[in-house]
Amino acid sequence: MAYPINTGAILTAAGYEPLVDFICERAAGSELTLEWLHTDPQPTEAQVAAWSDDSQALPHGATFTDHTTVPKEVTNYQLKRALNTVPADRAAVDALVAGADQDTQDGWNNALSFKSDNALFAGAISVLGWSQTKVNDYLKLAATFD
Repeated sequence: MAYPINTGAILTAAGYEPLVDFICERAAGSELTLEWLHTDPQPTEAQVAAWSDDSQALPHGATFTDHTTVPKEVTNYQLKRALNTVPADRAAVDALVAGADQDTQDGWNNALSFKSDNALFAGAISVLGWSQTKVNDYLKLAATFD
């Protein structure tokens, strides 16, 4: 059995950190190679494959598909909890909001939810200079919080 082509993403979804826990590489035309950087318990090829096809849940209980699907909407609290994982990013958002108009401040402080396709949300992302990938990662993380 060979590791799936998306093994790096699967391991990251399972809580392993690239370049800290593992290195996953694939040269053109060759099979994927996986090097573990520690001797802690590691998933088997079969377990990685089961995570990949959602036949087994990831260690935190979600499926790989759940983990990689960007939610269209998260609650205010979920988004703020996700931003709290990187204090510098939370500070950047708070600074942006503090310098914004009252409507924006009220929205940040009182909105029940944030929708990924909202024009104000997209505008804030643009002003912050964040990539869509970064925002998607925050939305996916936010959705993991109750």
